[in-house]
Amino acid sequence: MALIDDTVTYLEMLERPPPLTAPPPLGKLALMRAETCTVSFYRYLYETVGTPWVWFERRLWSDEALAAELATETTEIFVLYAGGIPAGISS
Repeated sequence: MALIDDTVTYLEMLERPPPLTAPPPLGKLALMRAETCTVSFYRYLYETVGTPWVWFERRLWSDEALAAELATETTEIFVLYAGGIPAGISS
């Protein structure tokens, strides 16, 4: 595995920004909680959504460690679907 350099930056907001007016979505969107998220589904989401953002940490976790994390009552997984296809994940 290759190591990559990373830079952490912080943003200080001195005043509230003006409200944004966003156009309505072009397609059908749905945000759903994965109530019993399996390890395999989580790995699929993590790989699909996270690859462009170089997510790698949880790829290193064993299935047992990941299952334990998914089973904790403080862990919730939400999936954003765009046109019926997973497009985002929040945990």
